Amino acid sequence: MKELYGTTKKLAGKFKQNSGPVRDKNGNMLTNKEDQLKRWAEHFEELLNRPAHEETAEIVPAETSLDK
Repeated sequence: MKELYGTTKKLAGKFKQNSGPVRDKNGNMLTNKEDQLKRWAEHFEELLNRPAHEETAEIVPAETSLDK
């Protein structure tokens, strides 16, 4: 429903995208749109590109039942 509502507002021409303030790692406000986009890219790169876990999970296979 949210996606449908947003699409309807965009098509009606009443779509207003509010973005809050974007700050760099030091807490300074970024006012330039290009700097804000670079900071978002940096944020998600750090968030999504984490090292893999050292330990592996021990997964025991489920027992299969042929009785039905």
